[in-house]
Amino acid sequence: WALPSYLLKQKHLIGNLVIYLDRDGSVIRKQIVSSGNREFDSFMNQALEEALPFPSVPSEIYRDLRYDGISITFSAGELK
Repeated sequence: WALPSYLLKQKHLIGNLVIYLDRDGSVIRKQIVSSGNREFDSFMNQALEEALPFPSVPSEIYRDLRYDGISITFSAGELK
């Protein structure tokens, strides 16, 4: 994922995106745990959209991904 330079300078920006997947890898729902910055949150969402489609979910982890979801942390401080 990528951020514009003015957001990259804000190293404190961190947000989480929790996604819940169906068997075919499609996103059932998503939940943004906001960074406090709408533009940064929008870039997190854009990164998810650009990553689609996901591959099919292995049966061993399907229930976890459908009901508990998977959390992805985005941090401006980790980008260079």
